[in-house]
Amino acid sequence: MSWDEYHRRAVAIDAVLEQAARTGQTSLPFFEVPEASAIFESESALLAALEAKWSTLYGGFLEQETFAAETSGANRIEIARRAWARADAAKPFLRNLIDHNAVDGKTVMHSDGKERGTPTGGLKSSALTVERTESDSEREAGGFGSEIAAGAVLLAFFLILWSLL
Repeated sequence: MSWDEYHRRAVAIDAVLEQAARTGQTSLPFFEVPEASAIFESESALLAALEAKWSTLYGGFLEQETFAAETSGANRIEIARRAWARADAAKPFLRNLIDHNAVDGKTVMHSDGKERGTPTGGLKSSALTVERTESDSEREAGGFGSEIAAGAVLLAFFLILWSLL
């Protein structure tokens, strides 16, 4: 992807978010935003780009909160919630668009810490999926190392996918 193409995609994504903020709509404003329909070949491609933007934004805040936790002593759940809240505050309509256009209906954790199902109608959401496979105390014993590595791999995967669009 060239720099010009990257810049046009970023402008289109920002225009989509501005449209959603202005109108309060939860459906993807693919046809309402000329830049979006000109740059992205489908609503699915736009949704994938929005998910990649969220992953990058959330990953950055997650890294910042992880480093801050070294002095504050926050546990990893607090870290994830703080990072989620910061990303949501930075781009409030981004997560809303993704959640309302997800297909799989998985339960996602929102910044308020409450679990909600996602409506159907788009692509699989990259939201924070809530799965209870082991107790919090068992996960706490493992520390941050493996979770950070897994998060870095996931972030790299989304960035590679995004670059292929």
